[in-house]
Amino acid sequence: MVGDRPSTMSVQIVAGVQQLQVQFGQETFALSASQWQGTLGGLTALESELIDPIDAAVRAMAKTIADEVNTVLQAGYGSSGTANAPPLFLFDPASSTGMLTVDPNVTAGQLGLSSQPNQAGNSNNLQQLLALQHKPVNIAGLGNNILLGDVYTQLVGKLGTYSQQSQASFATSKTVRQQSEANWRATSGVNSDEEAVNLMQYQQMYQANMKVIATANELFDSLLQLR
Repeated sequence: MVGDRPSTMSVQIVAGVQQLQVQFGQETFALSASQWQGTLGGLTALESELIDPIDAAVRAMAKTIADEVNTVLQAGYGSSGTANAPPLFLFDPASSTGMLTVDPNVTAGQLGLSSQPNQAGNSNNLQQLLALQHKPVNIAGLGNNILLGDVYTQLVGKLGTYSQQSQASFATSKTVRQQSEANWRATSGVNSDEEAVNLMQYQQMYQANMKVIATANELFDSLLQLR
């Protein structure tokens, strides 16, 4: 606020990126998230460098699981011999949660676990489902040709690595701050004991100098009397 003129601060989403906007009168000033510092900057970095990539990877994993499992099941036959089984997993990429859910309307008899319409006990498609864990897939943020069964492990490992790096960075920053504060105190702080010793030394030097001056004055007077 300047005088009686208030300003308004708000966060806006521009092209998927957060911006801090300050409106003062008719003017609006934008400050992109890359320029934020302190706690706000740290939270923004956490969001952009970890949360968003992990979220994208989890969504990609959920979509891959839904597509792969549904493809195998829909190519098989249920226990009743029917083909074209409905999708078992449902995934909506536009959903804010990005959750992978199971269709509650699908019955066990509709699962296409058999590869033959007249062999209800055939488990060829079931074997294909089990083999999906060894299938290479491409997951955003993790790379290409990652085994589907290893995606979750790599996500957890990435999160753990980031956590360790963050803790190490915090410990280093804390040490640097402590050293900086110690150096500042050493150059700008006043040690009362040290200053008291210095004052005593200055007093003794002053007294010694006064004695020298008094002695020189006596000698000078004696020389004048000799003349």
